[in-house]
Amino acid sequence: ETYVRTNNKFSEVKNKKYVLQANLIPFFGETSVDKIDTLQVEVYKSRKISAGLANKTINNHLIVINKCLRDAQEWLNLQRIPKIKKLKVPPAKIEFLLEEESNLLLANSNGVWHDIIFTALKTGLRRGELKALNWLDINWSNRTLSVRHSWCEANNSLDTPKSNRDRHIPLTSDVYEMLWQKKQTNGFVFVDGKGNRFDTKRLNQEI
Repeated sequence: ETYVRTNNKFSEVKNKKYVLQANLIPFFGETSVDKIDTLQVEVYKSRKISAGLANKTINNHLIVINKCLRDAQEWLNLQRIPKIKKLKVPPAKIEFLLEEESNLLLANSNGVWHDIIFTALKTGLRRGELKALNWLDINWSNRTLSVRHSWCEANNSLDTPKSNRDRHIPLTSDVYEMLWQKKQTNGFVFVDGKGNRFDTKRLNQEI
């Protein structure tokens, strides 16, 4: 309540609240913050590994407990806090669609779904960014698209994009022409015939 809600996006608040309530507090909650030591942290890691959690997930937990301890050290003048070592995680594997796969995906979609998938393939926008895309984000003279918002499903509202930074993406000629044919002065870009924004769950089904 003191730090997370004022310094994090809504989705991050929700995730950290879950990590605390479902994992960290049940394990560390009975221990005074100045008594948490490296051994306890190692026991926590061991138990989570035994429970089948992935190393990356456990590391996310460690990031939260480490932040709690560092803030406690600053706010409560703790003499020392344990040094927390993250688990080794293999490099993330990134898979790309082949050109043939992309063409097949587009060939089996139509209407606004085709336009959404086409824009995603050409620009790399995430689902939330596509849903939040506004006509005011398109610079027609410079042929660029600015990513200023992302749609947060957790609280059904606009939020900042990933890393809290705007991005500016050049538009290829085919994306530019597709958007130009749909051009409006304001409002969300990808809407149905009734002007409603698309459902990301439905998009998963389309893909």
